[in-house]
Amino acid sequence: MVTSTRTGRRPGPGTARDDILNTARALFARDGFRGTTMRAVAEGAGVDPALVTHYFGSKQGLFDAVLELPFDPRTVFQTLVAAGTEELGERLVRFFLSTWTSDGTAGPLATLVRTVINEPTAARTLERLLVQDGLGPALASAGLDEPELRAAMIASQLVGMGLLRFVLRIEPLASCSDDLAVANFGPAIQRFVTAPLAAQGGME
Repeated sequence: MVTSTRTGRRPGPGTARDDILNTARALFARDGFRGTTMRAVAEGAGVDPALVTHYFGSKQGLFDAVLELPFDPRTVFQTLVAAGTEELGERLVRFFLSTWTSDGTAGPLATLVRTVINEPTAARTLERLLVQDGLGPALASAGLDEPELRAAMIASQLVGMGLLRFVLRIEPLASCSDDLAVANFGPAIQRFVTAPLAAQGGME
């Protein structure tokens, strides 16, 4: 009788894809894109490597799936901006904080932020989600000048907050209440929404 040399449980068809994604998310966050292999993901998920290829095609395809968020940035940011630009900073902070505590978005966001510094793919994904597809067009629809520059500045604050609060767990930011974070980050981000921006070329 021939026996399989693969160890570990064999997931059912309904759980295999999720098991692969969860394993890949943890490995990409820990080891980065270059340090993660399809075989390591398969071993961690307890599946045959061919199944990973079947679902995702390549490591790049798997990485893209790991970073996929369960909401459309265009819709979300258009809705937030449509409520008015006044107090938009606070609404953006509160929404961003909620994504970090949601089961559906916390994993992709943590992976994205952990890998964004060293992985060009993650950096381009973050740029697309927050600036090109998300905040930029939304701010432009509100008639604000320099919408992509404003969006990039807002993103710098939101991503920095997420990195320190949820990934690096820097205290006391990590344990402060959401209300306290909103009260302090909101006005700072509001400046990038409505305040005049410095002229291109900087100050003399």
